[in-house]
Amino acid sequence: MSVYDGYKLVKLIIDVGTHKGLLCYDLSKNCEMEFRFHLFLADNIVLATGGPASIYGKSVFPESQTGASGIIFNAGIRGKNLTEWQFGIASLNPRWNVSGSYMQVLPRFISTDSDGVSNEHEFLVDYFKDLSQLLNNTFKKGYQWPFDVRKLQGSSLIDLLVYRETERKGRRVFLDYRDNVGLSEIDFSTLSSEVTTYLQETDACFGTPIQRLRKLNEPAYQLYLNKGIDLESQRLEISVCAQHNNGGVEVNSWWESNVPGVFACGEVAGTHGIYRPGGSALNSGQVGAQRIAYYISKKRSEYKVAEVKVKDYVASIEPVLTMTRSILSVDENNARSLLKEYALHMSRVAGPLRSSDQMKKAFSIIEEGIDQFAEKVRVPEQGLPWAFSLFDTLLAQRVYMQSCIDYAEKKGMSRGSAMYYNAEGSIPYDKLEEIFRCKLQDEQDDGLTQITENSNGRIVIDWRRVRAIPDHSLFFEKVWESYRETGNVQ
Repeated sequence: MSVYDGYKLVKLIIDVGTHKGLLCYDLSKNCEMEFRFHLFLADNIVLATGGPASIYGKSVFPESQTGASGIIFNAGIRGKNLTEWQFGIASLNPRWNVSGSYMQVLPRFISTDSDGVSNEHEFLVDYFKDLSQLLNNTFKKGYQWPFDVRKLQGSSLIDLLVYRETERKGRRVFLDYRDNVGLSEIDFSTLSSEVTTYLQETDACFGTPIQRLRKLNEPAYQLYLNKGIDLESQRLEISVCAQHNNGGVEVNSWWESNVPGVFACGEVAGTHGIYRPGGSALNSGQVGAQRIAYYISKKRSEYKVAEVKVKDYVASIEPVLTMTRSILSVDENNARSLLKEYALHMSRVAGPLRSSDQMKKAFSIIEEGIDQFAEKVRVPEQGLPWAFSLFDTLLAQRVYMQSCIDYAEKKGMSRGSAMYYNAEGSIPYDKLEEIFRCKLQDEQDDGLTQITENSNGRIVIDWRRVRAIPDHSLFFEKVWESYRETGNVQ
């Protein structure tokens, strides 16, 4: 078996002949081929590309990780629950979740003007009735780390206020571990028993946030120190960031998509649900990979090389070659800056706080970016990987944004990590009272799944009931016999 490493997926081809095609760009420095394109043909394709990591500018995904969801959905692979994400507070540089100990030691939240210095303000103090309520909810952010509309009157209010400062007011937000909230000593006796018991049992019921952090979890302090940030003397810039895509490719019980022979596992597969339990989500990725391998070995193991006709794929490949030629430039290199621009706009309008009107405007900008890609993008040859990432990002943003707009207009109720604030029963987000008036999803909608498909260039969205759990008796001897014979692969 051969392993081909160092290739970037540029196009997924599934509508030609018997086999599927993967058009890839060779990232190696010693490739002598023109444009470095390679076409891989296969009976079976396993997509393990991760989530669409580059569509949000405020993100904890490593910058080098971009995913390939735009390419995947553009090929006609169906998506499921693409509206659903996890958002949470994270540092921007380095990209890292600040949950757990980072919150349980009760740091200060400070906002400034865009220069990071002027008009410094400890803004959370303005929105809680007293310091004890603020500190109790800050502590809870340690384990209630994703933004959750069900916790808007508690710990998730902190996420929303941070988001409001950064995305609505254009300010910057920092965690400061050098001083206590309110620049005063904490009276731990006024805090909830949950907080005081935890800090007492960990011998951290004293001092400043950084002193508590180094007592409670020294490796947490060392992690940032090793990345060039000393929390003893420096503030840590944060924002509400995309952390995980709960939706993804719609798959069956063998992790196979709507296209026979195309499978998806890991975060790219939509197996996580609206509320993602961490351990279960990780298990679904691991189990999915095993089930895919087992299914292929039992049902799809024959590879008919004789049927492959590369000439059949020329028509699918030529548009990519044409686009590549059109964007090559000796003097310009703007793909990376454009990618950042589109991603930051996505964070502003389709993060944890969403408005149908704003998303429609953003959708038009994305559509324009795709339509005018060949005219707007200019890169030298070494910049082509960023150009391909930008195109994939725009394709992904298009289908994800359309899914969010569809949900806002057909359902319009807040759920999971998304708050829809122009829905019936809520008011525009210009006053804090709106936080407590958003309309939560009705229980009757809990069993609905949104299905999104790119059909001949048109995004088609449908809703279906979740699949029912089979209700039939399973006798061990029968199941064991079937497993010995076929592995229960039907």
